[in-house]
Amino acid sequence: MSSKPIVLVTGGTGFVGSHVIDQLLREGYHVRAPARIGKTSNFNIMFPDAGPKLKVFEVADLATGDFSEALRGVAVLVHVAAPGHSAAAPHTILSITIDGTLNIVNQAIGAGVKKIVATGSFVALFGPDFARAFSSEPLSEKDWNTITAEQVNDGTHPMIAYIAGKTVAERKLWELSEQHKDIDFTTIVPPAIFGPLLKTFPRPSSRSGLSTLDFVYRLVTGEAGPNTWPNVQIGNVVHIFDVVRAHVLAVAAPPLSDGRKKRLVIGPGIYTWQEGADLIKRERPELISRLPRSDLTPIPTTCAPLDTSLAEEVLGIKAWLPWEKAFLEAMDSALEVWEKGEANIKA
Repeated sequence: MSSKPIVLVTGGTGFVGSHVIDQLLREGYHVRAPARIGKTSNFNIMFPDAGPKLKVFEVADLATGDFSEALRGVAVLVHVAAPGHSAAAPHTILSITIDGTLNIVNQAIGAGVKKIVATGSFVALFGPDFARAFSSEPLSEKDWNTITAEQVNDGTHPMIAYIAGKTVAERKLWELSEQHKDIDFTTIVPPAIFGPLLKTFPRPSSRSGLSTLDFVYRLVTGEAGPNTWPNVQIGNVVHIFDVVRAHVLAVAAPPLSDGRKKRLVIGPGIYTWQEGADLIKRERPELISRLPRSDLTPIPTTCAPLDTSLAEEVLGIKAWLPWEKAFLEAMDSALEVWEKGEANIKA
């Protein structure tokens, strides 16, 4: 029997959550994984050899579900689940993100969980107009987006609703940390996450199931038609393996003795779409005919440097994987899963 604590991970059927569960299992942790009704079979596909180290619990809904059984005996909550950049109604995105976070975190606190690690997003570091993101001024854990839930209405773009949801959810998490000083809170704050899907990840029934890999995949499928540039303005990127490493290290990292919040910004990689296309030309020449036309101009992408020094201090990370590796592996994985795989997952 492992001496390591039992960890509950939300979002286990997604891109990030599946990798986090995989690494925790590899390092000897026992993992609990809540899943929506009808999704539990995905864990058997992804983790066929997990055995008793992985227990899956059906929960009707993240925002309102009862996690009491899944939380029994759990010492650490790793809350990864999020709606992603979906086309859902703005208020649905808000509810899933904010209410989902508060529901699971409050239940974890009530169950006696003493360490909470949550996945944030670098969109919580700058305003909804993206101005800071396109500047040369570094963004750090001290920066906050000023957007509120009240600014979201039925006509709000889903991406803005996502930004509001992630920002408000993280703010509320830190408010809870002030009320529960005996609990160790950490947020992992990544930019766009690229890299491969878990090798056993089943093919999604829609491209939204590719998560942020679809940003890269659009480079060879076109956005407004064949051979057009992606309409994605995020140029800050981190490799999925670094994201997973940060989460797993955070599970074991002690609280900071000086009282600082462990709001850990990760991923210093920055690229432009032109640089991405040039990389594909060099490393995947068989895809050249699918790249955007030379007479078209790519849209600008975020370029503000991310200050990752606190994450490096707290987690002991000395180096980050290059954006080129993340970009190429995301492309390879998207092509393999989407164009060659078989549909066997409910997205």
